[in-house]
Amino acid sequence: MTISTEPALIWGAGAIGSILGAALLDAGRQVVFVDIDERHLEKIRDGGLVIEGAGGDRVYRASALAPRDLQEKFATAFLCVRLNDNPQAIPALAKHLASHAKVIACQNGFGAWEVAEAFGVSNTVAASFFLPANLQGPGRVIYGSRADIALGSLDAAGRSALERAFEWLGAIDADVHTVDDIKAVIWSKLCYGALLAAAALDDGLIAEFLAAPRLRPVVVGILREMTTIASRTGHPAKDLDWFQPGLIAGDDPAVAEASLDATVARLRKSAKPISGYWTQIVQHGRRTELELMFGPVLRDAGTFGCEAKLLRTLMKLISDMESGRRTSSPDLIETLLKAAQGRA
Repeated sequence: MTISTEPALIWGAGAIGSILGAALLDAGRQVVFVDIDERHLEKIRDGGLVIEGAGGDRVYRASALAPRDLQEKFATAFLCVRLNDNPQAIPALAKHLASHAKVIACQNGFGAWEVAEAFGVSNTVAASFFLPANLQGPGRVIYGSRADIALGSLDAAGRSALERAFEWLGAIDADVHTVDDIKAVIWSKLCYGALLAAAALDDGLIAEFLAAPRLRPVVVGILREMTTIASRTGHPAKDLDWFQPGLIAGDDPAVAEASLDATVARLRKSAKPISGYWTQIVQHGRRTELELMFGPVLRDAGTFGCEAKLLRTLMKLISDMESGRRTSSPDLIETLLKAAQGRA
């Protein structure tokens, strides 16, 4: 196998991988997409990767291969598969990495420590995103609005990997920044992910869920549980430009409302109005990564003596949807609201 410093390898050409690859192509970099979805790959090879956004469709052309067809080894790889697919994806990716290759775990940071076990902490970077995107069908992805990307190393030994990640992503059209405590950003993303999961109980419309005054006890209650658990781990959820869980969960109602209103205003400008979890469960009939994301959170809650009643109720309702025992409906939101109001 030959070893390439460029292009970078995009392992997983779903929503996140497609958007990152397209952004890198826009920045003049070269990428190779790898995926196991043959129809998706065929569409990219035949007609290009179509990114649908507010400004219309854009078409991108790049190599798109199945793992078995890949011959090169790469110095830089972006791991963009779903967390559920890590057990298969990580060993397959390992066959195509050069010695001391840098791997950017593009799974909102959740899978970074698993990646580091395979490739080393010094070679791994965690990337956490606000990147509203959905895979609409083979070869087509919808991109809602400008991305915010936080990059962090897992410890001091990962500085060179972090520099490599920023070298690649710092050139794209997104708000890309490095952070000292990536776990604090991951907790913020978990806070937002819990709200996306709650919105998925009904019609999946994120902004409408967050803006509904009647559902404010659910929003604030979830964030208070999440930020309490995060603080007790020693990594308080970081208030970000686009989402401030600490302020929304805080004791000042006026500050909380203003912060939530700002998040809603940003979401309403997005071309992707629907929770990705709703899309995965309702449209595609598949399980989400939520159990892998929030199982450890609930274990932390138990360790630190946090009841986390709302979060436990939410995860049970999501599990019921994924298994087909229940379907998305206003009744599920009502169940969560009752729990928030102490009526359950």
